[in-house]
Amino acid sequence: MDMSDTVEDSIVVELRRQGLKYRDIMAETGLKYHQVQRILTLSGMTKPHYGFERDDVIRTVELGKILDRAENVTKFGIPGRGWQAFISVMWLFGKRVSEIIGLRVQDVRVNGEYLAILFTVLKKRSYKDPGMRRPFQKRVTLENPYTEYIINWWNQSKEEKFLFPRSQTKMGYIYRQYAHLVLKEISPNISPHFFRHSLATQMAENGATAYELVNWFDWDRTDTALEYVRRSGAMTQKLSNRKW
Repeated sequence: MDMSDTVEDSIVVELRRQGLKYRDIMAETGLKYHQVQRILTLSGMTKPHYGFERDDVIRTVELGKILDRAENVTKFGIPGRGWQAFISVMWLFGKRVSEIIGLRVQDVRVNGEYLAILFTVLKKRSYKDPGMRRPFQKRVTLENPYTEYIINWWNQSKEEKFLFPRSQTKMGYIYRQYAHLVLKEISPNISPHFFRHSLATQMAENGATAYELVNWFDWDRTDTALEYVRRSGAMTQKLSNRKW
């Protein structure tokens, strides 16, 4: 193998590790798409990394510290209470940041003993109309203490169209990059998608089946869900505790 190939491969891998997308890597290296894909496939890095290395996930102790720091952050026209609500939505529902930024005030409801939010799932299409994005409602019990952050912000935002408004943007709500920037200011070791990963991990640890995970996260296939269940060891523990 040519030494220059090895150096080139290491550069591509490092750029991917930093979170760069394919097009950015292509611009930096001058390589074509299939060349970048080959290098990353051989390196086992076809999926983007978070831009930081962690062997654990976010848990309640760390979440408490994140929310405390968020209280003092006022960015992009949204005060700390708004960012606390945004973080709580990520924590409780595990949705993609692109599915949270455009939430309308009317998408949020308190139904009896539950906080219900209607999310438009961007990566899931209607069976009858593949071009139409589908809304899915998710509920969390009001006994969960983190619902309070969302409800308080929702009550304060009743006069707005969007839950996380930004009048300066074309859409009328915050860009997803804003969420990334705010989280990096709070802690360099977290990202929006890491909340989704953390929730899926802990649901699997607490015995959620692959089908339950698919239903909650609105995945089209069970592949990802099965991987979370397999890594959690919950099924092995369940079988270990059998009495027969």
